Amino acid sequence: MSDSPMMAGGEARNGLMPMSGPANAQGAGAGEEGPLAELYPATAWVDRTGTVLLWSEEAEALLGYPADEVCGTPAVELLTTRGDRGAALTGRDGSEAGRSWDGVLALRHHDGHEVRVALCVRSLTDGVGRTGWLVAAGDAGRIERESVDRAMMRALFAQYPAPIALLDGESRYRLLNGAAERVLGRPGNRLIGRHAGANASHVDSVDSGVIDRVLREVRETGASVLGLPVRGSPPSGPDGGGCGRCPRSG
Repeated sequence: MSDSPMMAGGEARNGLMPMSGPANAQGAGAGEEGPLAELYPATAWVDRTGTVLLWSEEAEALLGYPADEVCGTPAVELLTTRGDRGAALTGRDGSEAGRSWDGVLALRHHDGHEVRVALCVRSLTDGVGRTGWLVAAGDAGRIERESVDRAMMRALFAQYPAPIALLDGESRYRLLNGAAERVLGRPGNRLIGRHAGANASHVDSVDSGVIDRVLREVRETGASVLGLPVRGSPPSGPDGGGCGRCPRSG
């Protein structure tokens, strides 16, 4: 068993600072919270010699190796093909050392079968100045499926003709489609992060209170509310009242 510290969950991300290699859209999951971190939950730290020093519980769940079996061993031993092992050693020792890398490789599971793993590798230094790489990893098949699903949802969200707004637990705007921007009379980048009630001057004050109450109930109970009527007029529209419907909350 190695005397090197072992990582449990996300705790070992503390004290690690990026040194080089900007993260691209796929690799931004390394060391970050949010949806991409959910897709790349397994984390490890590999020093400049290629030795695994830190190994998360999520990495154990992905590949089956407990930390005390992996820490202190060469990371390339997890690769299943000679070509990948050679490329990894060349990258470690050559002019590419210290640069970021994203890709999919076949790794060996503890029980012997291959696992296709998506990797995000970032050059890092720890709090005492040791350099190495932070590796974030996830099941490649799941990431591919999630990427397709998210792309489809983004397209549907953007093209859906009815207004749609996503709010966080404090009823602040997180995302709006074009139809919602037109109804509210403001671009989304001016609404994101603001409370929904702060932009509801065009909504009847009674209905505004009802909306806040319904949003709170949906958040607390998880039960959807369909067809909630709302009276008011768009900010850019006439002063006369109108009646609309909030198609869905929740």
